[in-house]
Amino acid sequence: EEEPEHREGADHFEVGLTDHAQELLGEVFWLDLPADGAVFRRNQVMAVVEGMKLPLDGGEMEEEGDDEDEDSDEVVAGPYMGRGWTVQDVTVGRLGNMRQVVREVFAPADCVVVESNARLKIDRELVNTAAESAGWL
Repeated sequence: EEEPEHREGADHFEVGLTDHAQELLGEVFWLDLPADGAVFRRNQVMAVVEGMKLPLDGGEMEEEGDDEDEDSDEVVAGPYMGRGWTVQDVTVGRLGNMRQVVREVFAPADCVVVESNARLKIDRELVNTAAESAGWL
């Protein structure tokens, strides 16, 4: 779900999230971005993005003890079944039932972080824009 942007002849990548991953995350409320100079091996987790959205069923969550069939984990996971996704149904005060979505971002290659996008800490909505514009991680 990461979208590494690599230009021919360039010696760097700009990493962001695909449109699909952005849609699944919902409203971003927390980011853990790598420090400048951090070193990563290919496929190592280099960043974490957390979002919050209404559950797919419009807000109703099953109560504990409800009869659940064997496929209930698949129903909750749905589109989040790929590597790097964690999903949890939570109740958030007056907001009610929500879905907390965590996306781990993996290094596209052995690399050293030259710069993380500090603007994302101030304006988290930029995560939900294209990596080639202001949404790079």
